[in-house]
Amino acid sequence: MKKPIYDKLEDIPQIDRDEANYQLATDGPNAGKYVLIIDGTHPVMVKNSQLLSKESQREIEKQQAVAAAVAQKDAEISRLSGELQTAKIQPGLPAGQVAVTAADAQLINQFKALGEFDEVKKKVEEHATLKEQTDATNRKTLLTEAAKTHGLDPDAFILLAEPEKLAESLEKREVPDEKSPDKKVTHYFVKHKDANGADTTTVLGEFVKTNERFKAFLPSLIPVDSGGKQIKIPNTKVGDTPSDKPAASSYINSTYKRPDAAATKTE
Repeated sequence: MKKPIYDKLEDIPQIDRDEANYQLATDGPNAGKYVLIIDGTHPVMVKNSQLLSKESQREIEKQQAVAAAVAQKDAEISRLSGELQTAKIQPGLPAGQVAVTAADAQLINQFKALGEFDEVKKKVEEHATLKEQTDATNRKTLLTEAAKTHGLDPDAFILLAEPEKLAESLEKREVPDEKSPDKKVTHYFVKHKDANGADTTTVLGEFVKTNERFKAFLPSLIPVDSGGKQIKIPNTKVGDTPSDKPAASSYINSTYKRPDAAATKTE
């Protein structure tokens, strides 16, 4: 395992200097020292990503619960307001008082426990914004997982997929591994039907290579490491193990094979 920090440039092994594996920190506790550059595949980064994902999910669930409670109370307020307006015109009550049922009076007291009217109103008005932010987070998570599964650069893929609303058509499937039928591998598919209603669902890798919007940017979808070298990505056949060929030629020249398609011979 590489040493995480060096005090001086000359202390760094020559091979690491040649490959630019260390970078001079300009701020923070390690300012002035040379720090190891960790890419997204490092176990530390993977674990960090998992923890952040869990924390983000907990926050989303908390926000959704608050939004649901506010929406429910907003509906109750609307109903009670209507009943109060009706009660105002009923005779037999002192000025400034209206008749409500005991159940409604209890609901009003429960509403008061939520805070002042302006506070509750603000929460109701923020509900739409909260839902939009939650949906955006969920889309980004889905697109990131799909990109990583198929060896694509997540940031580049998201920039292309968001305007096309591709997240709405993505479906995660566990499909048989061609090399080990008793095992399964995870792949993402782009669901679609043609004009006749026939299923033309395509595995994500084949989609980005044939779709007019994506194929022109294919070189940008292939990730590179911190030194600018292209990273090896999985072979584009469903169920295949990672290829040892250079990423660009392997990715661009090969084709995805749908798991439900008839077996074909590739050269």
